Amino acid sequence: MVAMALLTLIGCAAIDPRPKGSVIIYGRNDAPGIAWFGLAPADPTQSVGFGPDIGVACLAGAAGTEIVAFDADPAQGGRPGRSVGRVQGRVDPAVIWVDVAADGSITNGIGVPPWWTGDPNLC
Repeated sequence: MVAMALLTLIGCAAIDPRPKGSVIIYGRNDAPGIAWFGLAPADPTQSVGFGPDIGVACLAGAAGTEIVAFDADPAQGGRPGRSVGRVQGRVDPAVIWVDVAADGSITNGIGVPPWWTGDPNLC
């Protein structure tokens, strides 16, 4: 079963001269609560929360923007932490996956993860 991912956009859009890009993030979370990932810095802030099931989200930002794990919901003051990738600024989106274990440890990789059972998502 594919769970819906929560998507948050915060702030006012500013003009950034860097090329734009997008990222497809596949997520799986076995830890209690919601695991938050997003772009930092980004204006507006974009993030996704993965609950107790698998999900997928599409985020867009300037090339070079880090894709990070947040310690809580960024809309509620969550702070960026560990980097799990960067926005590439190419026509094709970057594709990454994040897997949060029951103890909160994070593994990540590139491409569609082996645990994804559906068709690949397209932004």
